[in-house]
Amino acid sequence: MAMDRKEILKKMAEADASAGGNFILDGRYRLAVTKFELTEGFKGNRVVFEFVVMNANKVPVVRLKDGVPLDISPNPVGSAVSYVQLLDKHENAFNNFKALMLALFGEKDASKEELVAAAEELLDKGSAYGMVIDCMTFRKITQKNAVEIVIPKWSYVPQTGEDIKKTRAWIESLTLAAAKETGNGEAKDEIPF
Repeated sequence: MAMDRKEILKKMAEADASAGGNFILDGRYRLAVTKFELTEGFKGNRVVFEFVVMNANKVPVVRLKDGVPLDISPNPVGSAVSYVQLLDKHENAFNNFKALMLALFGEKDASKEELVAAAEELLDKGSAYGMVIDCMTFRKITQKNAVEIVIPKWSYVPQTGEDIKKTRAWIESLTLAAAKETGNGEAKDEIPF
């Protein structure tokens, strides 16, 4: 039986914060949230954060298994990246979800109740849209399958309501830029911060 939203948010609040994720290549980033949702799919419950890359820097990367240097470019500015945690499948999914929530708000010592209330507001009002977060990736070899994975470590970015509005306008300008390529709009190039 699938967990309901209240149970998912409670488990996130009770979890230990850690890092993990999918689709983000090795690099140092500033990311803007475009979507935050809890969904149910063929692999069970999952939390999904969608971002657009605001800033990306290449970092030195070495394959952990054999020490071979790798030449990996980060996801480019303006591209979309996803952070998905399969809540019914991965042991650390709630920990990873909590780490991202704490970094979004810059609250290392938030209570369980505060975390649940913040997540409820983000989900109900869509207020995560335009929030900004930094991340730096690192590599880890999984214990279960000995697979090398890229994991984001999240960092808080101080931002005001006005900053979030500017970021939303920038995100929307990306859509206009795509429309301009097809002759349907004008684009803005300025990244808000």
